Amino acid sequence: MKIDFPQIESLIRRLANSSVQVLEWGDGHTMLRLRRDGGCAGSPLESPADQGGSGAGVAPIDATAQPAPLPLEVTADAVGQWLDRAPFQPEPMVDIGSRVEVGQLVGLLQAGPILLPVRSAVSGVVATLLTRPGVQVEYQQAVLQLQTPRAADTEDRP
Repeated sequence: MKIDFPQIESLIRRLANSSVQVLEWGDGHTMLRLRRDGGCAGSPLESPADQGGSGAGVAPIDATAQPAPLPLEVTADAVGQWLDRAPFQPEPMVDIGSRVEVGQLVGLLQAGPILLPVRSAVSGVVATLLTRPGVQVEYQQAVLQLQTPRAADTEDRP
């Protein structure tokens, strides 16, 4: 499954304009999960009215401003032990700051003697490693967080 940035932006807008807290989209191999951050005032999915204010005195949104990069999580497709590198490989598959493309292998899950691939459903840059190597992870547990590129960054490419 290929998910491009305009599709992700559309899903984020739909999530923001609904009462849905978590939106998952995927197939049998990849998954994109968008989740509202309802615990923090000023969350990008909350309006001033949601925060108890009337919205009066809030500066208008500049339609020409570039959107900030959006964080997205890569999740485990199965239960297993998280491995950040292939056996006998000295370097991790990705690290903070690594550029990740759609479908790229970002880690492995070890379930008994079987190694299961964990692939990214979106392109981006690794912002946070959420799971340490060797830790048991659950199905759909986030293992790393990506910063997606801004729309302008993708539009300038040939």
